[in-house]
Amino acid sequence: MAFYLTVALVAGYSIVAVVPVWRSASTYGGSKFLKYGARGLASIATAVQVAAVGAVVATFVSVIMGNDPTSDLDRIAEKTAIPSETHPLAGFWKYGANDNFGLAIAPADGNLYSVSFCGPGGCFKPGTYRPNTPIAGDGDYQVVSNDTIRVRGADGWSTITRSAGRGGEDCPKP
Repeated sequence: MAFYLTVALVAGYSIVAVVPVWRSASTYGGSKFLKYGARGLASIATAVQVAAVGAVVATFVSVIMGNDPTSDLDRIAEKTAIPSETHPLAGFWKYGANDNFGLAIAPADGNLYSVSFCGPGGCFKPGTYRPNTPIAGDGDYQVVSNDTIRVRGADGWSTITRSAGRGGEDCPKP
């Protein structure tokens, strides 16, 4: 929400700052190139700001209406997080054994995995929570064993362990 507010404030400030440029350019007695160039740049800057605010508002309205492009209410990531010979690290991983949330690590293209956060409200769509990754060799992951992985986040490293599933009555184990 802070992002949207920041964009709106920047756009509002930019629009307010453009008005004096426009007005002073109209009274400028020098080169017509500079006079109309300043007005043209002011118009372009305003148009870009209005378009940016429109895009932010459209995204915000879309999220509020339940059309979040990163949300996966069908839990595709969680349902496809099944280990195989080519993707042995696929599965559901938890920070604590009793948590009803965690990371669904599912096979993605080639030798990559998608890493999606899943909780009672749903999952992130594959590839939207964290970029698809090979995990092994990625600096944001440390494979301790087939059942333990360390994940680097904003607050440092966390250890996750393989689980039979997220649990909870709202989503059966895969």
